[in-house]
Amino acid sequence: MAHTFASNNSLVQALKNQVNRNADKAVLTFLQTDQTVQTITYAQLDHDATQYAQALHQGVDPGDLVALIFDHGYALVAAFWGAVYLGAIPTIFPYVTPQTPPSIYKERVEPLLEFSQAKAIITDVSLKATLSDHLAPTGRPILTLDETAHPPHGYSPPNPLGGAETAYIQFSGGTTGRPKGVVLSHQAVLNHIHSLSISFPFSAGDVSVGWLPLYHDMGLVTQLLLPLLVGGTSILIPPAYWIRHPERLFQAIDKYKGTMSWMPNFAFAYCARRVQDNHLQGLDLSSWSLLGNGSEPVQLKSFQQFTRRFEPYGFRPDALMVGYGMAENVVGLSVTPPGQQPQVDWISLDALQTQQLALPRPVYAEGATPILSCGYPIHDIEIAIVDPEGNTLDERHVGEVIFTSNALMTEYYHQPDLTAQTLRDGWFYTGDLGYKWDGQLYICGRLKDVIIVEGKNIQPHYIETIAQIAVGSAGGLAAAFGVFDERSGTERPILVCELLNDDDKLKQNQIALQIRQRVFEQLDVSLADIHWVPKGWIIKTTSGKISRMANRQKYIDEGRSPATITDNKQGWPALQEIPTHQRRPFLFEYVSAQTAEILGLGPTTPLSPRQGFLELGLTSLQSVALKNRIEIGLGCQLPDTAAFDFSTVDTLVDFLLQALFPQERPVVTSTPADEMSSLLAAIEALSEEDVKQKLIEHRSKNRPKTADD
Repeated sequence: MAHTFASNNSLVQALKNQVNRNADKAVLTFLQTDQTVQTITYAQLDHDATQYAQALHQGVDPGDLVALIFDHGYALVAAFWGAVYLGAIPTIFPYVTPQTPPSIYKERVEPLLEFSQAKAIITDVSLKATLSDHLAPTGRPILTLDETAHPPHGYSPPNPLGGAETAYIQFSGGTTGRPKGVVLSHQAVLNHIHSLSISFPFSAGDVSVGWLPLYHDMGLVTQLLLPLLVGGTSILIPPAYWIRHPERLFQAIDKYKGTMSWMPNFAFAYCARRVQDNHLQGLDLSSWSLLGNGSEPVQLKSFQQFTRRFEPYGFRPDALMVGYGMAENVVGLSVTPPGQQPQVDWISLDALQTQQLALPRPVYAEGATPILSCGYPIHDIEIAIVDPEGNTLDERHVGEVIFTSNALMTEYYHQPDLTAQTLRDGWFYTGDLGYKWDGQLYICGRLKDVIIVEGKNIQPHYIETIAQIAVGSAGGLAAAFGVFDERSGTERPILVCELLNDDDKLKQNQIALQIRQRVFEQLDVSLADIHWVPKGWIIKTTSGKISRMANRQKYIDEGRSPATITDNKQGWPALQEIPTHQRRPFLFEYVSAQTAEILGLGPTTPLSPRQGFLELGLTSLQSVALKNRIEIGLGCQLPDTAAFDFSTVDTLVDFLLQALFPQERPVVTSTPADEMSSLLAAIEALSEEDVKQKLIEHRSKNRPKTADD
């Protein structure tokens, strides 16, 4: 049954109502890295939060913003509620781990502290020394509970805030530039908890099991606020421990009869790949009625891998749920209906990129791509799709996703211009691209992240997915974005990809070539540059998402740019000066170099003589560029469609030798063996239909003449 907060207008009152009804209920269970378990009742949480509020009041006043930096454990929860009890405004910052380089942590947290102007940093004794070393330049006092003065006997915190007053601030912006602080009121949070309890649904008998960090909005709401305020139960696993032991999630589902979990998309494939059979023996996952996928683009393949892996242990495919949301509405906007598998809409990728239409295509048809539905709007939320002028679009028309609800943020913290830009007439403009079909929402990408190449709209997550599949376990994160190229007059797609071992240059080039080919085959665009970087280079937001704008700026700041045209006029003079027998190798190297430079390949990228231009991903505009460069460099004329007429590098070199040195052309006729060898070279770059046609032409040309000829 859905929980209501009709008599409440503050988080404190909502929690105290549960304390009064369920004082001895074990509401929070923390699974520790040392295999021990810490269980917290409502009564203990209320006591500890009150003690924290009393202690904090010696240096923090109601309305002050405090930054909470704790490891993933109960101390963070007690501090969060202590600040809320006091009437202060908590904001949870990422915590430092032994694996986090100090420089990276400072880059991540210092801008947040500077922008937030937090009154103090609240932490525990185990982290204080480390934080003092890392964050001393910020000048913020770093407090622990044991260091604050003890209040006089009988002291109680002031009346808590509520209603439209600020409950907490969720920072959701990037790690460079100006962060975004989402200001959420008590009433907005309570309204949304009520809506979630209806749409999931989640009630007092449910058990949440999760490993998400609590500084992430999805972790804070689904693993803490929702279970606490509706009277449910939450089992919490430290994120760093889950990464090393993903099987703990499944063991906890079995042991505690978990009913709900939420994870980002990467975790589905990670679990399917990393959890071993011996860790699953004897487990029963049948209690798992809701497993949500949110926070990043959802991949159909991830769901399929997960279902195949865990269905033998009782996991039900209809437990899968896709969610779409953002901190600006506390956490959620739409979800798959409970008990129904997410709908998959196969659409034309070309129509999506060129016409902004979601035209249906047969399943797995050529040129089709699957988009997973994000379900229907959550209770009390209205979603619309609009064009750039704000006009509502029909179903299957792609536009910006906007919404209105009773859980909207109050504002962006200290950013009135951004607030006015996104909040208009009660509607929030998300900047996300999507469409509706049969009432359900489908998300295509991010408006500001779209790469516009020669009029085509390319969503960067398609490129990133291709790259991560190609790199596999040898790589980490990937970020794709567009950089404007003045010479071509259009954006050029750039890929930055983490590679764990950057010493093997040959392997880098092989993977790069594979990525280029797949990007061209699937998206019909060519990457201008693939930039290999070490782990930790790629910038993420505080919510764990790839910040493409920040990575684009970092790429530019390093002095990189799309491949540029260089001086080619030395080609013909150099060719005239070399011996006859060296002309073919010279021309092969020359054509290969021009092709590689146009495509943005590294100078050491190996090209085969039988490498097909289409296979390399050469577009029509790049074909013209290659033609122009060869004509200028060698002083000869090529057909406008040279890269398509000469299907391989080798066949183009043959043409150039004959065009440049016609007097040296051997006067011999091709033998059948010569012709077949040439044909086989061309076949490698052709489609199946083209191969059939070539073979027909070959047989026709070589069949014996008859009396009818």
